[in-house]
Amino acid sequence: MTLQEPVNQVLEQRFGLSETGIAGAEHRFRLGSLLRLEEMSRFIRIYTEALKGSHIDVGGMFFIAWVTQVCSALQYTVSCHQAALNLHLDQLELQLRHHSDGPALAFRADSCVGTPCPADNREEWLSAIFHHWYIGQVKPLIASVSEAAGIPTAQLWAQLVTRLYYTIDVMIGEAEDEETRSRIKDDFAVLVHRIGPRIFEKKTNLLDLNFKMVESPADPDRLLRVKAACCLYYKTEKACGNYCFTCPKLSDKDREEKRRKLLTGTL
Repeated sequence: MTLQEPVNQVLEQRFGLSETGIAGAEHRFRLGSLLRLEEMSRFIRIYTEALKGSHIDVGGMFFIAWVTQVCSALQYTVSCHQAALNLHLDQLELQLRHHSDGPALAFRADSCVGTPCPADNREEWLSAIFHHWYIGQVKPLIASVSEAAGIPTAQLWAQLVTRLYYTIDVMIGEAEDEETRSRIKDDFAVLVHRIGPRIFEKKTNLLDLNFKMVESPADPDRLLRVKAACCLYYKTEKACGNYCFTCPKLSDKDREEKRRKLLTGTL
């Protein structure tokens, strides 16, 4: 089925996924080609240089953050529009363009079409969709990043999952009715509890996480998740060695000191 134009606009503006891509892209890579170590290494080197990172693990970790955008787009279409994007690495092109404030990535899909949800057996349908994407596509991509950038796969999955939980929170908060909110939660539960164990087999299910929560420095009534893995932002030139407020590398004492500096504008 062809997705309606408002849906395509959300996919492009929020998730960086479209049939047109970004104008002026300077580098293009088929995601399927990144399963080859040589090609993944080349991309990560280019991306790390664009990020002004101190080590290639920066490019690898930031790339997985962008892969989460495609995962989020899939969760959005199945839960909010009851249609699954037909996602294959060989049909997705990664595009990189330089800006004055840093590099931008986007994904161009050969076709942004959706498979409609069947009237019956929704959970089985979802399981098949998620199995195809997360196990058949994302898992080998993460393995390739791990080999090229020297990052343990568990840290890459933790990066992806942290950002995915955030997206689900936003989707629930923006849902127009209780039915949609319930569907978002139920669909994500299928991913976490049915597909997660298949991804990691006999190892710990890294999709099923209990996050440490901390008060937002901007709003004490709002709780923020401490990331399941460091995003390595501190290794970029722009960060000047500073860690994110929700970085798991920060001790409680260091986080409170960072909160004080953020509130007083001395950071």
